[in-house]
Amino acid sequence: MKKRYGFDLDDVILNFMESFREFHNENYGTEHAFEEYTDFYLENILGCSKEEIVKRVDIFYNSHEHKNAEPIHGAIEVLKKLSEKYELIIITAKPEELREQTIFWLNTHLPNIFSDIVFTNHFQGEGLKRNKGDVCLELGIEAFVDDAIHNAESVASVGIPVLLLDTPWNKKFKETELIKRVQNWEEIEQILL
Repeated sequence: MKKRYGFDLDDVILNFMESFREFHNENYGTEHAFEEYTDFYLENILGCSKEEIVKRVDIFYNSHEHKNAEPIHGAIEVLKKLSEKYELIIITAKPEELREQTIFWLNTHLPNIFSDIVFTNHFQGEGLKRNKGDVCLELGIEAFVDDAIHNAESVASVGIPVLLLDTPWNKKFKETELIKRVQNWEEIEQILL
């Protein structure tokens, strides 16, 4: 049986924050630079309520900008190599309602690479809200890649090693025995392949 590796989608594979930043600047009159996104929770950056952020992110998910969001540099090449040896699964905090948009994006950039996509409904959406640690444990994931500290801690808490992809919003996090910071997909390739 092949090893199973898990991957977050937004800001690990799909360049969510940069695309959202451009969308938000254009549609809401802001002028934020990417480096200003130093907090994972957008309401702390944009000065809006959580409800307003959920609304704006929902609009973004159905926008041209999200549909055409670029992949994170190096992700496609490394994931193709990894898929030749291992089973790859996406575990995303996105709601189940975004399955169609998510599959469209994946089929555009990475067709036939992932054996499954799990939506945890973490921030919004109908259905059961699950944490990534429980999902990884249930699926037998042997290593996980994420950009969000709370997800990395959730997965590490069940004994699964995590590669934390370096971003402005996770800079303050100090590595632990099970959570290792990586700078780019080249490092992810060296560790997982």
